[in-house]
Amino acid sequence: MSIIKNIQGSLQNFTRYRVEKYILSGFGVFIFLSIVVVGFVQVRRNLLPYKIILTAGKKTGESYILSSAIARVARQNSNIKIDVCETDGTGDNIKSLRAERLTTKATCLSGASTQYLKAHLATAQADIYPGSDARVLTNLYQDHFHLLVNPQKISLPQQIENFNIGSLRSKTVETPKGGGQRKSFENIANKHFKINFNFIDSDPKNADAVFRVRVLGNEQIRKLIASGWKLVPIEQVNAIQQTKYPAYSPSIIPEGVYRGSPAAPEVDLETIAVQRTLLSRRDVPDWVVEKIVTILSEYRQEIKKEIQAIAQERYGSPQTFDPETIYPLVNRFERPEDNSNVQIHKGALIYYDRNDPSFIQENADFLGLLLTIALLVGSWLLRIKVWRDRRIECEANEKVDRYIEKVVQLMKLNSKNQASNSTVVEITRSLEDLFGRQEKLNQEFQRASYSLDIEEISQSGFRVFSEAYKSARETIDRAVEERQRKIVSSYVNQLKALLNRLDSGEKPDLLLIELDRIRNEAAGTLLQERIFSRQSFRTFVDAYNFIRDAIERSCKGLK
Repeated sequence: MSIIKNIQGSLQNFTRYRVEKYILSGFGVFIFLSIVVVGFVQVRRNLLPYKIILTAGKKTGESYILSSAIARVARQNSNIKIDVCETDGTGDNIKSLRAERLTTKATCLSGASTQYLKAHLATAQADIYPGSDARVLTNLYQDHFHLLVNPQKISLPQQIENFNIGSLRSKTVETPKGGGQRKSFENIANKHFKINFNFIDSDPKNADAVFRVRVLGNEQIRKLIASGWKLVPIEQVNAIQQTKYPAYSPSIIPEGVYRGSPAAPEVDLETIAVQRTLLSRRDVPDWVVEKIVTILSEYRQEIKKEIQAIAQERYGSPQTFDPETIYPLVNRFERPEDNSNVQIHKGALIYYDRNDPSFIQENADFLGLLLTIALLVGSWLLRIKVWRDRRIECEANEKVDRYIEKVVQLMKLNSKNQASNSTVVEITRSLEDLFGRQEKLNQEFQRASYSLDIEEISQSGFRVFSEAYKSARETIDRAVEERQRKIVSSYVNQLKALLNRLDSGEKPDLLLIELDRIRNEAAGTLLQERIFSRQSFRTFVDAYNFIRDAIERSCKGLK
């Protein structure tokens, strides 16, 4: 039974060793892989180029010019490489985020030209819903609705601010086909004022009215006014915003914004303003978006310098646009409202919320209390662990002491074992007692080994026990050898007595009978386990043969 327990303990110890080995190896592999992954992520984020596509509308539009400047600054100050693509406007920009077919081919700075484009970023009017997969990064600037009419085709009131948009009923309105501008005009004319009209996408000369969504001071609007077109107001803006389109906000086109003398427009005109936003796909990595928003917010002067460079490099003189009208837009980059119909990208929120107090800062007092409680509980648990470890150590030492005490008791020889002039029978009994002690000693060693395997005693305790066991074993083994020698000596002395009797003239026949008796008694003793050692028995056999030869020679001499 003790052998089975010992084997079970050894198996448990071996299994525990293998488990600990696998755990340590797995932990090492986990640390190595973590270092590799973190290193790769850092290299990917900061060293390797990351290419993205940004669709930005017409090449002459403010959003395209701003996008080109932003792309240059991003290339100079990060590993983000932005390829800006010209499209027909907001409508196509949103389609590019969805990888849908565009109205017209997109032409990119990289030289690519295609109607099938999957963009990462896009500029768009805030009143055009981009879909659930789009995310907003920032508000770039405010666009304003510009409605211009041809005074030769549409009669105007004496006071231009009294113009009624109903005058456009069944008229022809020119606006780009692929952008969001046409959708914006439909929102106010068709859905609010219930006016039917005809759209064209050609030369404004063929239209009765022109509709554009542009920043104040736009060069194209200025040229239309210079050619005789008149800006007219868009009324009922508050009603449109509050009942239908919350993305719209009331605004005005200030007097003289397009010409100082004579003033164009002649008076402040009521109109609608809408944010021009920078959108992205939802799956664009957070770190990429964070870097782009950082550039928009912290590199404004660099963006202005690139706008000036673009004006000189791309358009020459006379300039197609006045950089002075674009510079103010850079200062209007701002965080989108959280309650807009498009969610803010997580990467953008990381930047915007960087200065907000963290959860730890907001709950410092409560977390401090929890930490104090945790320290108290931890200290209490540590004291319990120390007490428990000491108790376990004491129990282990007590167990070792019990093992050693049993070994010492087995090592002590009683009076029966100490007899020096005992008979063969008494010596044999003494040997049997010693053999019993050896067996018990082995059992105690097996129990101690099992206790070590199941960690009931320590290695140091087991070493102390082993020294005691070794001493006890040597003591008992010496006692066994001494008793075995005494038995042999007893039988050899009996053989010597026969030889003396032969010399004294006793009959050999009787001596042979006595010799056989001694031999049989010795053989019977030998059959008992471990009474004779092999060497002791050979000594007896040699003496027996010598005496027998002597007696047999004596018998022959008598004959």
